[in-house]
Amino acid sequence: MTNPRIELSPNQIVRFLEKEPSDFTKQDLVRFIHETGIQMINFRYPADDGRLKTLNFIIHSRAFLDKILTSGERADGSSL
Repeated sequence: MTNPRIELSPNQIVRFLEKEPSDFTKQDLVRFIHETGIQMINFRYPADDGRLKTLNFIIHSRAFLDKILTSGERADGSSL
């Protein structure tokens, strides 16, 4: 039996993993990124000035992807 909430979700990751976002694990995201050929990740966050800021990372290895999903990446903020 299929779950229409997942099957009809507008979220591509939900449909791919066949689970709700609250159930995603880091390994689920790594699998999705690897199997769909994603080459860049964008982290977005609201800054102190109220503007939406973005950090872009090119995924050059699985180890780097694991590192940024586990502990993030340092940025000094001067160019954000």
